[in-house]
Amino acid sequence: MNNDIEKLFKQASGYIEVDENGNRFTYTYDFDPDQFVSLIIENCIQTLVNHGYTDAATLLKTENAEDWKKYEFPNI
Repeated sequence: MNNDIEKLFKQASGYIEVDENGNRFTYTYDFDPDQFVSLIIENCIQTLVNHGYTDAATLLKTENAEDWKKYEFPNI
């Protein structure tokens, strides 16, 4: 789990414990998966904006969630 995802996981009430051997354990007793997904999307939108991809960021805000399940890449 990278640091950004770990931070978002904790913001959504997930809990991470690391033992003395460096093993990670994740707990989701109070975890809110909807909030976690929203935080990931917000983070992606901000990253796109930070790099000048405002059109792509706008699409993430306006597209329907059902449309995100298909991945159709154009031939270049």
